Amino acid sequence: LFLQLIMLNLHTYVLVVLACCISSFSSCTVFRTLRLDPAQHEDSIQPIGPATISKFNGDYQVLSSDSNISTLAYAFTYEEKRYYTKRPGKDDFVRLQVLDEGRVKASLFVNGTLVKTKTVKGKLEGNSFKFSSSHFKIWVLLNVHRMQTNRISLSAEGDLLLDTNSGGIAYLVIVFIPLSGSSVDTYNLRFKRKH
Repeated sequence: LFLQLIMLNLHTYVLVVLACCISSFSSCTVFRTLRLDPAQHEDSIQPIGPATISKFNGDYQVLSSDSNISTLAYAFTYEEKRYYTKRPGKDDFVRLQVLDEGRVKASLFVNGTLVKTKTVKGKLEGNSFKFSSSHFKIWVLLNVHRMQTNRISLSAEGDLLLDTNSGGIAYLVIVFIPLSGSSVDTYNLRFKRKH
């Protein structure tokens, strides 16, 4: 009888965990590409196509000129905070190098020194380059799954414009139950080209 009771409780526990997993996987921020609204101000950005995608090559400030919390380093590498002892300055920048029509290499420089490089895969969409990424991290008792979708274009002045939608969801390590999930989108962030 005792063994049957334990098996019944274990069976119930497995069903509850399974139900939580299924419900969390249908969440708006988990395992789906985050959507971006259609590009705005198409008339004020430079035309970009397969033959001119190299216009993205260059060095850009890490912080947007509108002082938004989203940084260019985070959009491309998901890493940034551990490299800075203070707010990013003029010697902190992201260098973009177009490898081909579907890949852009982003290099993060802090105090003029290369600290991280990552190649993102994406596609040309209108006059923009669009790419998505996701990351899974374990922090003590939490599993965190983060996703983002980004779109870059060039302003008439040559500055980089970023549209981004990032979000995530956290789970307890021991029991796969979602704790929180959300996403935030921001449009037309301007990152000045370094000259």
